[in-house]
Formats: sequence, structure tokens, C-alpha cells
Amino acid sequence: MKVRLFILLSFASGFYLTGFSQEVVIQPDSLFKPTLEQVDSLKQLYPVVFSNKGCGRCTTAKDFFNKSSICFVNVNLGLPENRSMMYSVAKRAAGSSLRGIKYPVIIYKDSTHWGQGDLNTFLLRLQPIVESERKRPTE
Repeated sequence: MKVRLFILLSFASGFYLTGFSQEVVIQPDSLFKPTLEQVDSLKQLYPVVFSNKGCGRCTTAKDFFNKSSICFVNVNLGLPENRSMMYSVAKRAAGSSLRGIKYPVIIYKDSTHWGQGDLNTFLLRLQPIVESERKRPTE
């Protein structure tokens, strides 16, 4: 029997997040254009994955989170505003050393991956951090 997870969050802008299974999906995806403040808030709760349609590395990251039962927020890079947001997030993390970005850009709390290292190594390092936060009792 498969258990489904349902999450509903409301933003001041009127957008809603709903999640089925493990992925937190923006509905409707074509309308979600997060602000930097929204991304900063979301990354404290879930990994945020900036992904592009047809990107194998993006699929690898999303499959990893799903197989690990880790909820995450997927931000579609099909929208110019989201690509601009992704670049801002990566540049903020890299500082002046940003030379290029590989999809996906993944952020969670203070961790950011923009292609500066091996994706699988980053995901394996991130997994126990996310899982320990998920098991922490609420205060």
C-alpha cells in the first residue's frame, strides 16, 4: 500500500504548494514565479530544485529525492523569471567565483549546488542532513 503525502502551504502572493507522493509540486507550475524571499523560506523546509525539462541531471536529482522519500520543491526553469532567480541564487552562493552553472541548481538551508562538484556526491552528502531535520521533534 502506497502512502501519499499531502502538503498545502499558502504564500502571501496567493500561490499554493501541493504535494502528492514525495515531490512538492507547484500547481499550476506555469504560474509559479518565486521571489527571493519565498525561495529563502522554502529552502529552510525542503530542498529546492531548479530544473529544466529534458535535463538528465535534473531527472537524476528528482529521482534521487523521490527514491529517498525526501520532499522537495521543483521550480520549472521554462519561465524566464525562474531562470533569473536560479542565477541569482547560484551567484549569491558562489560570489565572484561563479563561472558557469550546470542544471540543476539545488538549495537546502545553507547548502547550494550549482554544478561546481559532482551531483551524486552532493546528493549523498545532503541526504542525511535532510533526514535528520525531518526526524527532529518540533519544539
